[in-house]
Amino acid sequence: MKTRSFRSENKAKKIRLYAERTLCALLLVLVCILTVPIFQAAAYARPAADDYSFSYLTFQALQAGKGVFGVLAAVAKEVAEIYRSWQGTYAAIFLFALQPGIAGIYPLTTVILVLLPAVCLFFFYTTLLRVCTDSGKGEVRTALALTLAGLILMLEVLPDVREGLFWWNGAIYYTGFFSLALLFLSLMLRLIITRHKISCGIACCILALVIGGGNYTTALVTSEILILAAAMMLVFLPKEDVRRKRITMVILATVLLLLGFAISVLAPGNAVRQSSTAGLPAGQAVKEAFVLGTKFLISCLGFPMVLYVLFCILVFFLFPIRIPKAQQPVRTLLGGLVLLYLLYISGFVPALYGIGNIGAGRQQNIYFDTILVLVPVVIGLLRSCGGALPVSHEKVCRGILVLCGALFLLTAVLLVVRYDFSSTTTGMAVESLKDGELKAYAEEYDAITRKILTTKDDTVIIPDISHTPDLYPWLGIEKGTDGWVNQAMARYYGKTAIDVK
Repeated sequence: MKTRSFRSENKAKKIRLYAERTLCALLLVLVCILTVPIFQAAAYARPAADDYSFSYLTFQALQAGKGVFGVLAAVAKEVAEIYRSWQGTYAAIFLFALQPGIAGIYPLTTVILVLLPAVCLFFFYTTLLRVCTDSGKGEVRTALALTLAGLILMLEVLPDVREGLFWWNGAIYYTGFFSLALLFLSLMLRLIITRHKISCGIACCILALVIGGGNYTTALVTSEILILAAAMMLVFLPKEDVRRKRITMVILATVLLLLGFAISVLAPGNAVRQSSTAGLPAGQAVKEAFVLGTKFLISCLGFPMVLYVLFCILVFFLFPIRIPKAQQPVRTLLGGLVLLYLLYISGFVPALYGIGNIGAGRQQNIYFDTILVLVPVVIGLLRSCGGALPVSHEKVCRGILVLCGALFLLTAVLLVVRYDFSSTTTGMAVESLKDGELKAYAEEYDAITRKILTTKDDTVIIPDISHTPDLYPWLGIEKGTDGWVNQAMARYYGKTAIDVK
């Protein structure tokens, strides 16, 4: 009987392993299929608006053949100049100055903005599963399934595709730094839980300074997480626990991040920029963050998000994830949910305080990404606390699987029947490629560039872009020479002025 039971159990494990691998393979194939039109559309993308404002020195250094060190010197000069005159986000300005268009490879923008979040998200989930669960080798497959599912939504239904995938300046400032924050938190978690590694500590210190010089939302939320981590280590870990001794590294990283944040906030250029915007008082900004943050969360609960939530639940109950049971389930669940909600809401405060609203589409993209990342975290918390309740764990799991499986299938059917797939990024890319508007846009844009480069006069009159595809951000040039994009383009190409017919 024992031999038969062992064989049956071994067979069940093989079937589950096969199912996990098949699911991951299918998701990977789906992501590849969906990204093909996106990358094809990226081939026609060109620099726009602030891409010119922040990279004119590096472009001119490249054109003059000054080499790598000459370009880096131009980057440093660009950072110092903009820090004094416009904004203090030094790490972001560094990346702005290196926009791929200066080397004529602007389509690389989309490749980076797809691969960077994917890699960082996978590393984040792998780390969480490794340190918070006992999943063994299955953690990689679980992390891969969660990453691919989240990546599909990040690519297809993000609030603003133009500013999230096809515009370097806006997307790297938000999506890029959000991804780096996931990488940073993953490394910090590994540093705390596993044995100390000097290389990991150095990487954390560098990333802390980088994130501190990025967008305010990411810098603030990451700082809050580090402060909470340090406080929880002091309160909950006994003095003899080796992990408590690593709090020094957490404090050092927190200090460096806050130092970078302070350098960014105290920049002279911020006063110039804030004089042109009207933000809310601090108290009102916090109050509005709760209202608008909750509304934004509700607005994201469409078919794709519901399907994603159900998928994550199924992954957590189907894959071999052994989550430790919470010792105080009710208190842990309520405290954890409140804490995660407050962290999410705090991300809205910087924009409301600075400009009086929740920000442009590029900033709303990271609110959406935050929700996607928190969904598996909340489900893991629920499972940990639910497993500690005095009920039959096996029966509960079976019931949840049946219910979520049925809801998943129902939602998937409704999604196929009712959802407008032409509104997804891939759908828009396919339509735009089919009707030729992307190619036409690129040809008009390249004609403008050639005219600017070949005209010997200091003042250049160029034709306007007849139509900007929905996938791409507006170039921003205006009639007359006073438009700020006109002036930025003129400075970028070494001209006195650029006018539009």
